[in-house]
Amino acid sequence: VNASPINEVCFGEKGAIKLAPISLAQVLTYSLNGGAFTSYPNNLISNLDPGTYAIKVRNAGGCEVQLSPITIQGPASPLTIGNLGTFGATCQQNNGLLFGEVTGGYLPYDLKVIDSNGFQIPSSQIDWTGDEFSISGLGAGGYSMVLIDAGGCKLENSDLIVSDKPTPINVTNDQICVVEIADLTPSKGSSGSSPGLN
Repeated sequence: VNASPINEVCFGEKGAIKLAPISLAQVLTYSLNGGAFTSYPNNLISNLDPGTYAIKVRNAGGCEVQLSPITIQGPASPLTIGNLGTFGATCQQNNGLLFGEVTGGYLPYDLKVIDSNGFQIPSSQIDWTGDEFSISGLGAGGYSMVLIDAGGCKLENSDLIVSDKPTPINVTNDQICVVEIADLTPSKGSSGSSPGLN
């Protein structure tokens, strides 16, 4: 009999051991970690926590064979996105920001961000520093996020809003006489920067 592990994909989902008898004609039972001998008609021992398992096989004649230990891998903690936040875009420009921190699951992570029109944000706009990420160059609007770890566990978030944030205008405190009139005229540079004031 050959046995192979099926690793846990997402934290808490459990793993399994796939059994492959050399001869399907034999009636075999299996003991897991010294427990009672049990048959598995589908050749799958399921609902197993990550860890190492000892398997003993017994045929109908009572002959027993000890298999090599089988180890099921699993993430140490759930895949989560924390400290999620945004900086608003200003003056209808694409200068908004999404940021957060990923913990748990299997490294490395793959992050996809999609805007409300179904357009996927280029990976060049996603910057990673350790487990922390930031997505720059975003316009105001709604965004969804799909995070997939190396084990195939998927986490989705569709409630992300980058606001349209007005640009603050700074005015110097100039003094004028009572009979004088002051004109304030906003101006915007050709580079798309924040408005100035003349």
